[in-house]
Amino acid sequence: MINEHANVFRGNPFKRAFFRMLGGDAGAPTEATAEAEFQMTVSLQKPVFLEGEPIEIVLSSELSFSTLEGRLIFEQRTEEDEAIADAAAQAITYSGPGVYSLALTMPVALAPGLYELRFEGDRQQTERVVFAVTRKI
Repeated sequence: MINEHANVFRGNPFKRAFFRMLGGDAGAPTEATAEAEFQMTVSLQKPVFLEGEPIEIVLSSELSFSTLEGRLIFEQRTEEDEAIADAAAQAITYSGPGVYSLALTMPVALAPGLYELRFEGDRQQTERVVFAVTRKI
C-alpha cells in the first residue's frame, strides 16, 4: 500500500486478525457492537497531485456499512493551516451490499495550493487529510 491508503490496515480488529494469522491469539478480531459509533477514515493515494490530475479517494471503516450519505469538501488552506475557502464539494451517496471501503476517482479542478479534504455527512471522519496541488511543469 502506498502512503495514506495504508489506513485500511489500522485499528484493533485488523491487528487482532493479523496477529491470529501469525499464530498468536490477541482476542476476537471483531469488537464493535451494533450500537458502536461509526467512524469514517478518508485517505488519498499520495500527498501531492499535479494540477488537473484526478484524485483517488478511499472511504473506509472498521464497521461494514450498506448506506452512506454526505459530501466530500475540498477546502483550500494557507501555509499557516488557516482555512481560505471551500474550493470544491462532491455529494457522496451509497446504498448497497455491506462494504468496509469505497474507492472513488474524482476529476476535481483545483488550483495549485494546499488543501484539506473533509467528509461531512452521516458519519464522523477520524483524522485530518491534507494534501497539495502543484503546477504542471
